[in-house]
Amino acid sequence: MKDIKSIYCNRYGFRDFYKITTELIKKNSLFCEQKLYETSKSIIDKIECQNGDIRVDLPISLGKENAKYRFAILGLEPRDSNSKFNIERSGKFVFGTPFGIEYWTEKNKYYRCFEELLKRDDCYLYFTDVVKEYEVKTSKVEADFNARKTFWKKAADTENLSFLKKELEIINPTHIIALGNDTYTFLNQQFGDKVIKVVHPNARQNMQSKENAWDLAKKQLNVIFN
Repeated sequence: MKDIKSIYCNRYGFRDFYKITTELIKKNSLFCEQKLYETSKSIIDKIECQNGDIRVDLPISLGKENAKYRFAILGLEPRDSNSKFNIERSGKFVFGTPFGIEYWTEKNKYYRCFEELLKRDDCYLYFTDVVKEYEVKTSKVEADFNARKTFWKKAADTENLSFLKKELEIINPTHIIALGNDTYTFLNQQFGDKVIKVVHPNARQNMQSKENAWDLAKKQLNVIFN
């Protein structure tokens, strides 16, 4: 992760994000055998996003970097869903983790999706987004609408695409996991057969099978090992 942290720091100028995030993740019993810290989030001052801010998810990795299976797991773009997920601010940039990893519980949709991979000794999981920046507007509805409306333009933007390719070149994944249809379509165009489409854990229940999205996603991921 050293080279990854370097290219992100050069772009966004964060300071203590990974130090703080490491402490928060260590508090989570899902990732550590013992809770090493108190459960309060006193190490972070409350950070509220304001109109004009840019919300950025800085990548998080779990597992051994030399693992047999190296998964790069990508969603569409960051969101500004709750201030508790905001870890650090640098100017207009507000940083959090992809999918709020530090707050995962056993009932969390994303944890349920990746639980079996996280428990394997031969898997390395790297979480990031296709589009790196989310524009905060006067309301979440407006901001989310703008994010969906501009996804394809931002994803294909020369600077964004160049950065994404550099990022994945550094990670050198054996598999690129695309969460959802749009993520898959874009990544497949750029990276081809390495890309595997997985239903987004936050998607609606399948109308035919009545299965939850995270259970379907788990099955799709398990096929890789069969």
